[in-house]
Amino acid sequence: MSPPSDFEDLLRIYYKRLFPYDPYVRWVGAGHAGAGAIDAKAYLARREFSFTLKDDIYLRYLSFSTAEELKQEMVKKLPHKIDLGAVYNSRPTDHLKVKMLFLSSSFLFLLNVLFSLDRRSVISSRWRRSSSSIST
Repeated sequence: MSPPSDFEDLLRIYYKRLFPYDPYVRWVGAGHAGAGAIDAKAYLARREFSFTLKDDIYLRYLSFSTAEELKQEMVKKLPHKIDLGAVYNSRPTDHLKVKMLFLSSSFLFLLNVLFSLDRRSVISSRWRRSSSSIST
């Protein structure tokens, strides 16, 4: 067998033999425990995944119940990029079946949000306010 020369061949080998599916699924499901928590399998099934494929083809609203299901789809699609989305009340693959209202919280269950603040700009604006009040 000749060594793979194509990036897609390398991805296929990586996703078939090397990608750590079980630890990845455990990590993605982390944080679901607590009051009124759903089981890990249901939590994973409600997590949205998206894949970016070759030529920037973007697939959204993907969901998987098990690590094996995720592996089968990744080996089949060979994503160049994997994104994690929100956790919904129902499977993201069923998003067209669920009646959605604009900005309705009935479908969205958990959204991970990250805020980035630049401390230097906050400090400098405080200094300007305090120095302007001193000079008046």
